[in-house]
Amino acid sequence: MPSITTTRTWHRRLSILVGLQLLLWTTSGLIFSWDPIERVRGEDALAEPAGESLAAGRLVSLSVAADTAGVTRLEGASLTAGRGGWLWVLHDDEGARHVVDALAGGVAAELSSEEAADLARGRFLPAAAGAAVTGVRRVAVADGEYRHKPVPALRVDFDDGDETHLYLDALTGEVTAVRHDLWRRFDFFWMLHIMDYADRTDFGTPWLKLFALLGVATSLSGLVLAVQVLRQRRSSTE
Repeated sequence: MPSITTTRTWHRRLSILVGLQLLLWTTSGLIFSWDPIERVRGEDALAEPAGESLAAGRLVSLSVAADTAGVTRLEGASLTAGRGGWLWVLHDDEGARHVVDALAGGVAAELSSEEAADLARGRFLPAAAGAAVTGVRRVAVADGEYRHKPVPALRVDFDDGDETHLYLDALTGEVTAVRHDLWRRFDFFWMLHIMDYADRTDFGTPWLKLFALLGVATSLSGLVLAVQVLRQRRSSTE
C-alpha cells in the first residue's frame, strides 16, 4: 500500500481535476429537479388543439389518400387532427412523408406565415393575455434548439418576456416544440451534465466516461486515505 503522503497527494490532485465537473453534475441535477418537466417543455402553456369531430363517413379513405399523394408503396399511415381538420399522414418506402387533407382530399400545402401565426396564437395560452407574434420564419434544418425534430417547420416568435418560440410542422400544423428561456437554461445544463457539447444527446461520450472513472478514483483514494490515517492514529496511541 502506498504511503499516506502519496495517497494524500493523488487524492488532492484528483479532487482538483474532477471537482469542477462534480460541482456541475450536482448543480445541473438540482436544476433538473427544480421545475416540472411539463413546464420546461412548455406543455403547460399550450391549449388543446381545436379540430372538427371525427365523422368517418366524411373522410376520404386511406387508399384514396395514397393515390392522391402518388404513394404506391405505403409503409405507414396515421389519421391526425391538424390545421382545424383531419389529415392523413402517409410514409412511403423511401422514408418520405406525405400529408393529405382527409376532408377535402387534396395534398396539403405548406402553411403560410399567416396561417402558422394564427394556429400558434390559438395554441399558446399567453397569447390570450396579450403576448403578440413578433415574427415567423421557415425552418428547413433541424438543429440548434430544434434538433431532431421534423422539418420543414415554421417558427413563431412571441414577445411574452421569455423569448418563446413555437415550432409548427409546416404540413400538419402540429406544435412540435416549445422553446423558451427556461428550456434553454435546462438544455445548457443538460449539455454540461452529460458532457456532450455538440449534439447534447450522447450519454456515453469519452469525456463523461473519463470523468466518471476519475470520480470513482477520487472516492477510492479518499477511502484509502481515511483507512491509512485511522491506522496511523491507532499505531501512535499504542
